[in-house]
Amino acid sequence: MRIITAQLNAKLGAMDDNVSKALEVIECAQRSADQPDLAVLPPFFVSGYPLGGLLFSDSFLTSLALAHERLASETPVPIVTSAFMTEFDAETGDALIVEEKVCLFHDGVIDVLEGSSDQFYELVAFEIDGMSFAAVLGEIEDAVGEELDVDCVINLCDTTYDIDRAALVDGEMIADDRAFARENGAWLIRCGCVGAQDCAIFPGASYVISPAGELTTEVLLFDEALLTLSIDDEGAWEASLEEIDDRDCGFSTYLDAEGIDDEAADWGAICLGTRDYLVKNGMTDVVIGLSGGMDSTLVAVIAADAIGAEHVHGVLMPSMYSSQSSIDDSLDLAQRIGIETFTIPITGPFEAFEAALAESFGGAVEGLPRENLQARIRTVYIMALSNRYGWTMLNTGNKSEAAVGYSTLYGDTCGAYAPVGNIYKTRLYELAEWRNEQSEVIPRNVIEKAPSAELHPDQRDDDTLPPYEILDGICNLYLEFGCSADEIVEEGFDSAVVDRVLNLIANNEYKRANEPIGPWVDGVSLSDDRAWPITCAYRDRSSKME
Repeated sequence: MRIITAQLNAKLGAMDDNVSKALEVIECAQRSADQPDLAVLPPFFVSGYPLGGLLFSDSFLTSLALAHERLASETPVPIVTSAFMTEFDAETGDALIVEEKVCLFHDGVIDVLEGSSDQFYELVAFEIDGMSFAAVLGEIEDAVGEELDVDCVINLCDTTYDIDRAALVDGEMIADDRAFARENGAWLIRCGCVGAQDCAIFPGASYVISPAGELTTEVLLFDEALLTLSIDDEGAWEASLEEIDDRDCGFSTYLDAEGIDDEAADWGAICLGTRDYLVKNGMTDVVIGLSGGMDSTLVAVIAADAIGAEHVHGVLMPSMYSSQSSIDDSLDLAQRIGIETFTIPITGPFEAFEAALAESFGGAVEGLPRENLQARIRTVYIMALSNRYGWTMLNTGNKSEAAVGYSTLYGDTCGAYAPVGNIYKTRLYELAEWRNEQSEVIPRNVIEKAPSAELHPDQRDDDTLPPYEILDGICNLYLEFGCSADEIVEEGFDSAVVDRVLNLIANNEYKRANEPIGPWVDGVSLSDDRAWPITCAYRDRSSKME
């Protein structure tokens, strides 16, 4: 028995391309060795996943059904995967029912496999050349109580990185599956989705475990791979793992039974999310405003790792308040990672705006309008370059700032994609240290200097916000764990500071609605999970407040 497991990156909606990719990989596997007896594809590979509103498009569902028929007709070997199977009205052609099903595609036939099902998983059985299989769609632990007297269990896993992250990092996922294989005396094949779809990141993490609980190969995260398992009549086996993505994007990560550094895993997830957003949307180059601060520095490095430094363009836009060290740090960074830069001061346009606004302002432009005007001028520069050269603007905001609205609407909030938009500021420093351990691309001064937007003389972020370690601690308890204000105070945080931060979060829902999407790596997504109403009078205040 020869089984190939194809960890392939699907493009949502590109059904014919996805089918062609699967057939090409199977054909290559045939040429390199004996013909496989079975191929395993990631869940919902033909359509891509998740579908969102496409589930309500009859036209899409009809095209998907045709792609399924093509896969069944053209595959030279049986294929097992999950699919969105649709029942159509015979007279009108309207879609009636769409169900997630495990299917076997072969000889022009689509066998929709029926078995025991639950809200969270589906378990089906089938046989190929005398070898019995059970396929589980969903979390395999949900099906542990089922009868699994089979030779091989196939786990079609469609969970996202943010859900699997902890179990991947500490090795718990592999450990649990090794125990599962030993207890059932069966082969275990895990085939995971790989790639990114908007905010969702799928890590891949496909592997094969023997009935003795042995992990047969290394485990590749965030890239495409082909796993091959050959078992002879005596039960002897050979297994191999081959990378099949020829793009050297600098974020392939290997996992072993002991787990992996969480910084390495998060970096790979962020880079994958950034690359797939750009590539799958036909975008080749990005433009980033470089301030010399941690946020823009890290976004530039991520972009260079994800799509190559030659496709990354940095813009320095110094003002009358920009320090020479920030300019030097930006240029140093650009040289280290090899990206092109432009330097376009904003002083002239700012003075022109200041003069134009003087009469309506009744004098000089001061305070918050003066600060926000600088951010918006910079965005005009970046978007002009974007329009001129077809570059995509990357947003450089982080989760800490987005949570409390520490950003300029239509200035800092602009950009198509925010690589670190779901990452807290304190976590960015940990990622920066890890990235420098791989190669020292981030200037030391960027890591060590106090964060500042440099919008007025001697400005520091902690003039306006609590220090980031305090701000992130409060946000983490409130947003990630749902703690009330009183519970956060009980953890040792000052009551007045807690109340202030929670009010900032509540008052800036409207601003977060204007933030671009970014990779969902860990915890609560401000765009998806915390979809609170913008117009809302509720405030979670501490009862200890005077």
